[in-house]
Amino acid sequence: MIDYIPNTRLSIKQDREKFSFGVDSILLSSFAGSGKNAIDLGAGNGILILRMLGLGKIENGLGIEIQEEVFKLFEENVKLNNIEDKIKAVRGDYKFLMEDLKGTFDIAISNPPYVKKGNGIPPNNENDKRSRYEIDMTFEDLAKAAKHYLKDGGGFFFSHKPERLAELFYSLKEISLEPKRVRLVQPNNKKAPNIVLVEARKGGKEGLVFLPTLSVYGEDGKYTKDLLKEYGMW
Repeated sequence: MIDYIPNTRLSIKQDREKFSFGVDSILLSSFAGSGKNAIDLGAGNGILILRMLGLGKIENGLGIEIQEEVFKLFEENVKLNNIEDKIKAVRGDYKFLMEDLKGTFDIAISNPPYVKKGNGIPPNNENDKRSRYEIDMTFEDLAKAAKHYLKDGGGFFFSHKPERLAELFYSLKEISLEPKRVRLVQPNNKKAPNIVLVEARKGGKEGLVFLPTLSVYGEDGKYTKDLLKEYGMW
């Protein structure tokens, strides 16, 4: 199925039974800063890097994806939008760092698996399992890859689970990725946040800002104005 990427002129091919983007991908790509070039670590079908291009936040980008089936969707989406000159799709494991690209990106972005290996009950679907659980990587692997590819002062933007925030910050600060901005996302104003968006800067100075918490649904059960703005529908 082919859908429009919200608030852009780009399209995306998805397999809704196996892999399709969620609200966290839309919020993260909106939350991310701007720069000339970006690298997407664990690109999936390309939604983050494609939407950032469509929003005019980047001029070009590179996405790395390990899963063959999902990677093929990413490649198809680059061709679908005729942006082969702007976005490069690479199949591989981002833990194996490309030395020729060290320190060359303004932005690193990722919507990684949220659940530690060994926790919870993974789904039977292999794509879902590897997308949601740290099967192929750990957050430390992700942070090290982001630092490797970023220029000094470059921004690392990612989404995760709020309950892991202390651990995430510790891992970031250990390798001089300084947390700078945080936004919590809650299902509604009566429930605890279930998503956190984080910006960290390579070699940044200390100083953390919390943005207003975003509620996905209002008391009427419909999307809030703030959420609709993210989709370009308000």
